[in-house]
Amino acid sequence: MRDDNLPLKLTITIKAFERPKSLRRLLKSIQRFYPEMPILVADDSFRKRPPNDVRYLPLPPDVGLSAGRNALVEAVETPYFLLLEDDFQFTADTVLERLLEGVETYDLAVVAGDCVSHRRRGFRLHRWQEKICAKMHFEANHLRLEPGYYEQLGPYYRCDMVTNFFVADTQVIRNVGGWDPELKIQEHEEFFVRLKKNRVPIAYCPEVLINHWHDRSPKYGRYRRRSLRHIGMHKHDFRWFTELSGKTHDFGVKEAA
Repeated sequence: MRDDNLPLKLTITIKAFERPKSLRRLLKSIQRFYPEMPILVADDSFRKRPPNDVRYLPLPPDVGLSAGRNALVEAVETPYFLLLEDDFQFTADTVLERLLEGVETYDLAVVAGDCVSHRRRGFRLHRWQEKICAKMHFEANHLRLEPGYYEQLGPYYRCDMVTNFFVADTQVIRNVGGWDPELKIQEHEEFFVRLKKNRVPIAYCPEVLINHWHDRSPKYGRYRRRSLRHIGMHKHDFRWFTELSGKTHDFGVKEAA
């Protein structure tokens, strides 16, 4: 179902930070399956290594995931964009046309695929499918995530939160303000809370897969381990947050400004 007009509709966007080998692996895999696609890379690494044959946006060191993604979305010149992390890898099951079909056919603004996670423990490689498809419940000062979906639309499952592998309507994401730049990491739930509050239609397509390698360099790990989720929770007056696993976090009362 390859679409020759896909490069006119969709831009691939990648936020990179301190994982040049991972980025090269991802770009090589894109070249194999979608050699004509426009690609934007925003990089806030301390040491920049600009790749060839992509549009490269060098950013100040450690501006974070949110500011980097916002820079990407502002630079997109197509009606839709594909959001990727730099440790992903395309496979034969990474069918972008199927994600875009969901947006165009069912009037959705965000359509996500699924990730096949790869982690090395010692000499063994462990793989599992992440299956992130969740509903969000706002209960007074409590944000609660629940696995599942509201309805099925063909091969798509309408829900509130998906993984960071999705096709989105560029203007819709601009209209909601993109990601909160104060959240350099742990931006995920806050972003989807705002999409839900703005009635942005979201769906999940389990047929479309991408590899996720979970690469961690020492420098990357040091910056990735910061805890900022409480900032996003407080902006929406949530004191408690319940993960998909059922674990609940108490972020306390928001301090007065």
